[in-house]
Amino acid sequence: MSSKSKNNLWSNLSSKLFRRRRYKFKYLFFVEICLIGLASALSALLLKEGINFIANWRIELTQQYPPWLILPAIGLVGGLISGWLVSAFAPTTAGGGIAQVKAYLEGVPVPMTLKVAVVKLIGATIALGSGFVLGREGPTIQMSSAFAAYLSKNLSNLSALRRQIVAAGAGAGLAAAFNAPIAGVLLVVEVLRRDASSFTFGTAILGSFVGGVVARELGANSLGIDLAKEVTKTDFAAQEIPFYLLLGLLAGSLGALFNEGIISSLKFYKNRMPIPIALRVGLAGLVTGAVLAFLPVTFRDHAGLQQILHSGQIEWTLAISAFVVQFLLTLVNYGSGVPGGLFAPTLILGASLGYLVGLLAQIGLGIDWQVTYALAGMGAFFCASIRVPITAITIIFEMTQDFDLVLPLMVSSLFAFFIAERLSPGSLYDRLLEMNGISLAAEKKNLPNDFMRLRAADVMIRSVETLNVRANMTQVIKVFSQSDHRGFPVVDDNNNLVGIVTQKDVNEFLWQQSVSSVIKSEQVLLSQVMTRSPITVNPDTPLLDVIYLLYQKDLSRLPVMDNNKLVGLITRTDLLRAEANCINEV
Repeated sequence: MSSKSKNNLWSNLSSKLFRRRRYKFKYLFFVEICLIGLASALSALLLKEGINFIANWRIELTQQYPPWLILPAIGLVGGLISGWLVSAFAPTTAGGGIAQVKAYLEGVPVPMTLKVAVVKLIGATIALGSGFVLGREGPTIQMSSAFAAYLSKNLSNLSALRRQIVAAGAGAGLAAAFNAPIAGVLLVVEVLRRDASSFTFGTAILGSFVGGVVARELGANSLGIDLAKEVTKTDFAAQEIPFYLLLGLLAGSLGALFNEGIISSLKFYKNRMPIPIALRVGLAGLVTGAVLAFLPVTFRDHAGLQQILHSGQIEWTLAISAFVVQFLLTLVNYGSGVPGGLFAPTLILGASLGYLVGLLAQIGLGIDWQVTYALAGMGAFFCASIRVPITAITIIFEMTQDFDLVLPLMVSSLFAFFIAERLSPGSLYDRLLEMNGISLAAEKKNLPNDFMRLRAADVMIRSVETLNVRANMTQVIKVFSQSDHRGFPVVDDNNNLVGIVTQKDVNEFLWQQSVSSVIKSEQVLLSQVMTRSPITVNPDTPLLDVIYLLYQKDLSRLPVMDNNKLVGLITRTDLLRAEANCINEV
């Protein structure tokens, strides 16, 4: 074989090997995000079907035996079992779970394991199927996040990107729960990460898309009702704006009261009932069952919401009863530590409140659009409690696919947000964490150089050794032999970056030289060996994007450019040093 043939063979072989290595991480990462989306949809489906199975069995028993006996008994037993699972195996699964996910993403060492996901699934299935009036959405988000953390650790061990992967899992969980992939992305950006980098958006979009699509095909919508098909009578006119402002005022005021009630309920159980979680949850189930036994059947399986939205024709007394009962029982249930979320209760409360305001609008304006007010009320109360206006508007819009709802949602939700924030400032999730001794504000204050909030300029090496593009390979080999560096930026006579050369490039050249008697190192210029047009970042590039590029492109270093001038260099060692510094500051 001639020297030219050998060189061509090596060139083709090395090119293929490089491409395989370059895209190995990229494919593995995308496959992992897709698996997380699939796991989110499956967990949402399992949770929904499990709850429905137990709930149907519970309803059948009430038709054979006295409800005043069956409902409290099932609530008590289901609460005891669910509470025991939480206390014995995974205490962090108490409550909805979104606060725990947010803490994890802020760097708090909250357990996020496969055991957490399994306990949440079983505990929430038993509790909610037994009649607790909480929602499935929070548990789905925590389960999806735990699955994401487990996969990132055991499938690819991408520790530097684990928080971002977990955030994508949370978005996929919300997308699967509500059949609302856009809202899943916004939850990550607006609530959990508060980060609008391209990497955050990219991972959240992919995870939410997969979770939403699979959940839609499997019928895993947690509300158990397709609002896009059920809701048909919606409209909006300018003269209704005062009524939507009234709805926002009521939703904001009552939403703030609701949040204060949640905090008070948790404090009451903690301070006034110092008994095991299993007994607290069991007693809450007993009380819930006893109350539901003496109410209409529509209250026993969350069917009240479906009836309000489907028919738009119910008695105002039923709407008031739905609001009062849901409000009080949610406080009783959530404070006990049962593994259930607050999303669904806030939607039911908002629908009831909105329907009542719609009746006032009917009296004042002669319109008959109570369903529109019920849907706007869902978004307004959700926003007042959770404090996520964009996500609240998007969730309702995606579930209904009705553009006529956008303006009512915007008016009522934003006004509710401002009123609630004025009356009871702060995120409910932050306050829940503070009750457990976790202050995210303090964490941020004490860690000004939080690793995941750094920029390229914070970690780059500013004094960069370079090589001139006109150097020959004899000179380059000598530089590498005398230096600890394994790569150098290549610049021209005007100090403009034109390429980059690494130890791998030099080794490939030496191998080609060893199999060919024609190649002479002093006759080969660096420009013939270097990698041209290297990938670069600027000083303000978020560190998450830097990490993503290093792994995705299989790079060992990234030049930092400012106004077309080389101002620094980032290697993987620099990332490890920055992370270690942040850990030491803790």
